[in-house]
Amino acid sequence: MVVMISTSRSACICIGLRELVVLILISAVAVALASFFVAKQLVESTQRFTENRVDGGDIAGTIRSYIAAVEPDIRRRAVEILEKYLATNRTILWDVVKVYPGSWSIVTFEVYPSLVYEIRVKVLKTCQKESCDVVVLLKNAKWSTVRNLGRVADAEFSYTLSGATWREHHRLYLDNTYSNETKSVIVSISVRFPQSFMNNDVFKVHAISSWVNANIKYLSDPWGLEYVSSPTEVIEVGAGDCEDYAVLLATLYRSVGLKAAVGLVDTDGDEYAEHAATLVYLERDISSLELLLESISQVLGYRGIRYPYIKAEDNEQAVWVIVDPIMAIDPPKDWRIGHDYYSFILVIDP
Repeated sequence: MVVMISTSRSACICIGLRELVVLILISAVAVALASFFVAKQLVESTQRFTENRVDGGDIAGTIRSYIAAVEPDIRRRAVEILEKYLATNRTILWDVVKVYPGSWSIVTFEVYPSLVYEIRVKVLKTCQKESCDVVVLLKNAKWSTVRNLGRVADAEFSYTLSGATWREHHRLYLDNTYSNETKSVIVSISVRFPQSFMNNDVFKVHAISSWVNANIKYLSDPWGLEYVSSPTEVIEVGAGDCEDYAVLLATLYRSVGLKAAVGLVDTDGDEYAEHAATLVYLERDISSLELLLESISQVLGYRGIRYPYIKAEDNEQAVWVIVDPIMAIDPPKDWRIGHDYYSFILVIDP
């Protein structure tokens, strides 16, 4: 039997049926191979896209593996964050004070324990007959003199309140009782963190949480996927969902010596986790925590920093601080949770 395939008006190709079958089989194999390589490329592309990610099958295990490891890049980032916040300073008072002949003036300001206050007193050159100077005394809340500079025209000094359990009012006493001329005195007071705060647990918590809140944006997972990004990926992308926030925060905290965990949270009472947050264990009582937060507030310029916390069951002098930028009321100031129902159903603590 011969099959005739016409190719033009003047010519034809004559092939046998067996040869036709072979051609068809060869074509089918070629199509199959092409499809296989296309599919292989698609799989490889998808694997690259989903690298370091997981589906919903083992979220807890993936979170545990991320926060248990401390990568050098994450530790470097955490140290950079702490150094940046440590360099913060703020002028809390600047004024030109009139000190009349035979009298004195008092400048009052709040002082918090451990912080460093840079104080400058400069008498303007307005005197006609006498030296333009005043006697400068720094007095504490009990009116005891803690610093006596004597008669000065321009002086700077640092002061740190130690041994106190709460903030105090201090007074800068400008004495002009010995003079017959009015003095105009510039008083400038700034406040900064001491170098020791680089290893202060509450400072670490707030510096890192504030950086994450300011630099990482909330972004849902890609459609149809549920995965946890690595901390490095979250920083590179600059975005992530609640699990990504929690893992990044916990990893940054752990990289600088804090005990941190990730908590899976039920937000609607159905006993299933729909959310994630970070928990940081601090070995200090509530009053100590609140005092340090107030101190940090003065340097950063917003008053009343608050964090929610859970008292530790194993230590009356310890708390688990909850850090949740997504559900916080008004970070970086008010970190209390702005959601009615909020219950931890699993804490992942490697």
